[in-house]
Amino acid sequence: MATKKERSEIKKKTIKLMSLDGMVYDEWLHEQHVKFVDEQGEKILDRLMDEKLQQTKKSDVSQPTQAIHGGEVE
Repeated sequence: MATKKERSEIKKKTIKLMSLDGMVYDEWLHEQHVKFVDEQGEKILDRLMDEKLQQTKKSDVSQPTQAIHGGEVE
């Protein structure tokens, strides 16, 4: 892990380099935060959907056939 001083120096260099390309560090950082939240949110949503599908499959297996198909036992 970098020290506070090392992080500060790299941030200053990054800001200088970005400004040469017309980029604004705070805007870029905000975009990175949004991207991270979107990616993590998608991963979590996928995981939750998979878990829900597994629960649904387990409950479908435990239900009698007539309840699944809405029919009556002959």
